[in-house]
Amino acid sequence: MSPETPQAQSFARADGRAPDQLRSIRFQNHIAPHATGSTLIEWGSTRVICGVTVEETEDTLTVHGLGAEGVPGGATVASRLDHRIAMSFLCLGLAARAPVGVDDGGPIATSFPVFEPLMQGLGAAIRRAG
Repeated sequence: MSPETPQAQSFARADGRAPDQLRSIRFQNHIAPHATGSTLIEWGSTRVICGVTVEETEDTLTVHGLGAEGVPGGATVASRLDHRIAMSFLCLGLAARAPVGVDDGGPIATSFPVFEPLMQGLGAAIRRAG
């Protein structure tokens, strides 16, 4: 092998998955008895419950959420260097009474470099700490 030929690096994940292997995803519907629709989503050891109440008429569909008064905000989320977690909670901040922060937004710049200008276009005020 010449010096210019890159060597393949191998590593093992803590849970034994291959580098290109995703965690299993499981969906369990109708988990919340009072929501029109609800799902428990399990991805590895991460669990999220999503629920909505929907009002449907002949020509409209209204999804009811908590709105600005229902999301207190005022917290910083540990993103675990996951751009999806960071972006999700920054979006939630648009509907919160107090700012929502993430501990490290660096991975966003790698995966979705235009996220910040898009959010600012929606009215977000993104400030970097430090």
